Amino acid sequence: MNNERENAYYQLINALLTCDVGKEQEILNAHPDLLDAGLVKTMLQVADEMIVQSDLKTSNQLMNLAGQMLGVYANTSIQQIGGNLSSWKQLKADRLMQQGVQQLEMGQPQETLRSSQQALTIFHEIGNIKREGDALGLIGNAYHSLSEYDKAIEYNQRHLGIARQTQDRTQEGLALGNLGFAYYSLGEYNEAIEHQQQSLLIARKVKNRYGESTALLNLGLAYAAINKSNEAI
Repeated sequence: MNNERENAYYQLINALLTCDVGKEQEILNAHPDLLDAGLVKTMLQVADEMIVQSDLKTSNQLMNLAGQMLGVYANTSIQQIGGNLSSWKQLKADRLMQQGVQQLEMGQPQETLRSSQQALTIFHEIGNIKREGDALGLIGNAYHSLSEYDKAIEYNQRHLGIARQTQDRTQEGLALGNLGFAYYSLGEYNEAIEHQQQSLLIARKVKNRYGESTALLNLGLAYAAINKSNEAI
C-alpha cells in the first residue's frame, strides 16, 4: 500500500467519523475507488487503536462500518478480508474483558458492567460460547460488587450453564463459588454451603489450588454464620 492511498483511507475514515448521522453511506458512495480490502483493513486497525485508547464509541462505529462494507459491497477484494473480521471482533471483546477486570479491581463496577456487556454481545455475535460464559461471570461479579445479589445469581447461573455445556470444569467450579458467595451475601447460608462444597470438590479434582483455598474460606464464613464453629474451623 503506497502512502498516498493510505492517506486517502485515513481521510475517508475521518470524514466518516465526523459526518452527520446517516451520511456515512453517501460519503462512501462518493469514493468508489477507495472501497476495497485496504480500506476495511485500515478501519479495523484504527478500531483496534481506539480500543487501546479506551475510545470504545469510535471503535464500535468503525467496526460497524467495516461490517456493513463487507455485507453490502460485492468487490472480491473486500470479501477476501471478511474472514478476518471475526478475529478483529474477538480481539476487541478480549480487550473489553481485560478492561472490565481492571475496572472491577479498581472499584468501578458500573464501568465493568459496560465493558463486559459489550464483550458479551460480541462473543455471542461471533459464536464464542466459552467466552460468553466468561463475560457472564464477570457481569455477575460486577453486580455482586453493586450489592445486586439477585442479578449476580442470575448471571452466575448462566455462567454455570455454559461451563457445564462446554465441559469446562475450572469455570464450573468458579461459577459455583461465585453463586455460593452471592447466596452468602443474601443470608442464604445453606445454599451458600451447598454451592461452595461443589466448588471445592471440583477445585480439588482439577487441582486448582486457588479455587480450593477460596472455597474453603467461603465455607468457613458460611458455617460461622450459622454457628457451626467446628465446621468453620
